[in-house]
Amino acid sequence: MTFTGGSWYMYDHYLDAFAICRKLGNPQFFITFTSNVNWPEIKRFIAQYPELTPSDRADVVCQVFEQRIHAFIVFLKEQRLFRNVTGVLYTVEFQKQGLPHCHTLLWVDSASKIQAAEDVDRFISTEIPDPRIDQDGYNAVSEFMMHGPCGSANSKAVCMKRDQCSKKFPKKFNSKTFFDDKGHVHYQRRDTSISTTRQQFKLDNAYVVPYNQDLLLAFQAHNNVEYCGWSMLIKQMVDKTENYVEGCFVCAHEAYWRILKFDIHRREPTAQVLSVHLQHMQRVTFRDRDRAACEALGLLGDDKEWEIALEEACGSASSEQLRYVFCHILLHYEQKTIYDLIINANLNNRQELIFVYGHGETGKTFLWKAIISTLRSQEKIVLAVASSGIASLLLPSGRTAHSRFKFSLELTEESLCRVTKNSQLGKLLADTDLIIWGLLADTDLIIWDEALMNDRRCFEALDRTLRDILGQSSFLFGCKSILLCGHFRQTLPVKKGASKMEIIASCISESQLWSSFKIFTLKENTRLARPGLSNLIDFIYDKNTLSTLSAATLQRKAIFCLKNETADLINSKVFEIVTSESTSYISQDEATPTENNRAET
Repeated sequence: MTFTGGSWYMYDHYLDAFAICRKLGNPQFFITFTSNVNWPEIKRFIAQYPELTPSDRADVVCQVFEQRIHAFIVFLKEQRLFRNVTGVLYTVEFQKQGLPHCHTLLWVDSASKIQAAEDVDRFISTEIPDPRIDQDGYNAVSEFMMHGPCGSANSKAVCMKRDQCSKKFPKKFNSKTFFDDKGHVHYQRRDTSISTTRQQFKLDNAYVVPYNQDLLLAFQAHNNVEYCGWSMLIKQMVDKTENYVEGCFVCAHEAYWRILKFDIHRREPTAQVLSVHLQHMQRVTFRDRDRAACEALGLLGDDKEWEIALEEACGSASSEQLRYVFCHILLHYEQKTIYDLIINANLNNRQELIFVYGHGETGKTFLWKAIISTLRSQEKIVLAVASSGIASLLLPSGRTAHSRFKFSLELTEESLCRVTKNSQLGKLLADTDLIIWGLLADTDLIIWDEALMNDRRCFEALDRTLRDILGQSSFLFGCKSILLCGHFRQTLPVKKGASKMEIIASCISESQLWSSFKIFTLKENTRLARPGLSNLIDFIYDKNTLSTLSAATLQRKAIFCLKNETADLINSKVFEIVTSESTSYISQDEATPTENNRAET
């Protein structure tokens, strides 16, 4: 953990939480516990200083809230509100405007887990108690657990986004608790005609935040209790806190919390990281002069072979041949293999189904433009499409796949493109002034960029359409060559409300067509290898700057990078230029001893 609250700190706790899940299963309850400035301890202190308000003494609020959190955890275990609690994990959060609060996950033993929707009502309520029967419960819910007013009652509320409440209030009334087909719980929320007044508006059960009444009465503060039964809330807790810390704003409450060294995270049971040493994997140390020896033995790659090739070509080759050699050098071997395969397939009227797997900056767009330019110069028809409008702008005469092939918005396993051999839509002229189905029939190659963002049923619909247009029912895509590309680490098909398995099932890799594609991988980052990077370094860190190495001068110069790997590359090149002796300052992590069993540092 480099520092408390950093990205690695959060990620480390994220892994620890999932270690608890592997041992105890998924958590059952998600509780948001918010501090209350009207707690007796805070009011007694502020009463001594009439000129102060609780917001002026964030240190007092933090100390009281920290004690309340410990009492809160003990209360959950000893009072058995949620039966037998076997695990607890909480994260404390702070807001720019508002009070500190903690998100808590509870694990229970197998006998205490919720088995049916009716069991939820024993622990969670979303209704206002009847004041004639339970005046204390009515007062607590009215003060702490009512959302709003918002919606039509107050269109200027903080939670309102695009004329709708971001928290989806008011909720629908339900006669009983039930789970929907996605596993989400809908609490019993009856229309009992009981209401409370806030800001001159009457609020009924539709505005009640889920709560546990025993917990609410015991702590007299906002306690939002939700049934979860799954582990994704762990990522939500860590991500929310990490995004907040990365926001570069520290409020008074967070500042005092860190000064007082209170826990940001706590988990029970604890998770211990064990050091693992792999068999036969020993440390290897290289000396500075070893690189020159490896280069002499041909064990390391460099640019000398291209320099030698160009020098030899200059002695005998013509201008056109020199340009060809230079282009051949720019098109590295990974791209050249794909380029030759596509060009030769079109020359020999042979079908090729190819998928190019490569992350950003590996030269995919350059390869597509080279293929498109070559084939179109030979009077071949190449359709260049992409999943999004922005990606299509990078391709010559590129269009989105939905615009070009007329996919239906509601795809099924039997869908076709809305352009068939006998379709009247074919009478609409495309930008090439050819009938759309005729254009597909005459196409020599289809290039589909960012293909992984499209549903697999798009490709299957195009396959069925091309077979119909060309009358080639026994050949995939009507015997047309298809070139797809994408990267599985980038955006997959976006489906509203879909689960992880549903999104994976919609990828082209799950289609029956996938096994017919040849897979090629582009690994070399061509952008980092460009000479423009060296020119940029020479411009920012000129000889005068590097010769003096003045701290005042260096502080005024910097190269901003989007990725760490780019920054590391630039730093290494700058250090190669600097001739003075370098000094390394190595950071050291240490464990802070504690007197309790919280296993925090």
